[in-house]
Amino acid sequence: MSHAGTNRLPLARPARLRRGAGGGPGVAGLLLPGLVVVVGAGLAAAASWATVPVLGGLAALGCLAFFGARPQWALILFVATIPLEYEFRLGASPSLTITKLAGGLCFAAFAIYAVRQRRPLFLDSSHLLIVGLLLLALASTALSQSVSEGTTTTLRYVSWALLYFVLTQFPGDRALLRRLVWALVLSSGAAGAIGSYNFLAGLTQLADLRYGQQNDYAFVLAAVLPIGAWLVLNQTGWRRIVALVSAGLIAAGIVLSVSRGAWLAVVASFVLYAAANRQHASRIVGLALVAAVVTSLFVYANPGRVSQGVQAKQVVAQENVDSRLALYQGALGLTVRHPLLGVGPGNFGNYYYQITGAPPGTPPLLVVHDTYLEVAAELGVPGFIFFMTFLAMCLLRLNGAVRSGAGPPGLAGFVRASFIAVLVGFLTLSEEFFAPVWLLGGLATILWVESCESST
Repeated sequence: MSHAGTNRLPLARPARLRRGAGGGPGVAGLLLPGLVVVVGAGLAAAASWATVPVLGGLAALGCLAFFGARPQWALILFVATIPLEYEFRLGASPSLTITKLAGGLCFAAFAIYAVRQRRPLFLDSSHLLIVGLLLLALASTALSQSVSEGTTTTLRYVSWALLYFVLTQFPGDRALLRRLVWALVLSSGAAGAIGSYNFLAGLTQLADLRYGQQNDYAFVLAAVLPIGAWLVLNQTGWRRIVALVSAGLIAAGIVLSVSRGAWLAVVASFVLYAAANRQHASRIVGLALVAAVVTSLFVYANPGRVSQGVQAKQVVAQENVDSRLALYQGALGLTVRHPLLGVGPGNFGNYYYQITGAPPGTPPLLVVHDTYLEVAAELGVPGFIFFMTFLAMCLLRLNGAVRSGAGPPGLAGFVRASFIAVLVGFLTLSEEFFAPVWLLGGLATILWVESCESST
């Protein structure tokens, strides 16, 4: 059964939870537009005494009305903001970012769409694992040393869990899949360019976004680069040029971040991809050369600045080597002492002095610099098992999608390469509550659902 050239496939989903029967909008679907009209009229009447807030409310209402009928576009907007989250601040609060606003819009839009259309929701074992992780995180937070830090970290987890949920509601929509890939690669290319400029202009110590952290920035770009390579290899004409420039900028951002964990992740992902797809090895080498040229141009533009950044990183790197073994041992010790629920999400840093014996006043390291050990220390053994099971499930689903040729030609193989980059990056970075693993996991699931359908 061939699906080539189709944008949407008829799918027999493995599991469903139905909110209603039939295809009509139902009572709720008819009431929502009326509610929008009533609220809009009320805001318009109030505009005479509170112009700015009311105009903001009308704009928000308009966005909900538009995206509530087109939740796929809200999802695309949300994904596009992820690589750029820490370049901009909205207002005085550092916690308010463009990604949080886009995420809220996306979730609200999908909720409106699902209620109006009485849409059956796709749920399977992966969703149960995510809910299990959330429940463990909530229980761990309640017993943690710092409930506020635990709550903040758990809310971040909830946002990425919701991203996974919404994304997996659109299996078989190849047009959406391509648009998501384009949005992610273009925004990551922009992040690569901005981070490189920030570094060369002296705004940041290394390639990074202005309000971000260099390792987190490099990790996101490393997770996107293999998908960018797919886009380059599967486009023609001006689209290939745009994709090539974006991929080159992503690579430049990774190199100039001097994040060794991200470098290792990228190398491992492409080496494993080339080993599994030897017919494409020469093309991968060609892309690597293009990335090297783009990065060399950045370096040539300001060699003194690059030298300063590398020297600063070497000092930090030596300190990291001296401290990470203590952090790893400390994380294992916390897991042994708190095996059931861990010490609480985001609470590892509160035990820094206890596990390292560092004198008071020493700047504490707040993360383990190893995702696997951090999950075990903060969520306990059950949380670790749930998390590892989710990762294994996503990888197995990608393997199945690659074998069946699900999705646009060749995409599943490069999504698997991106997922491998994430798994390798986890060895030296604490990134369990960042977007790539949940975004790529969602892509794995929708590709897997298509492969299940193609085999029936």
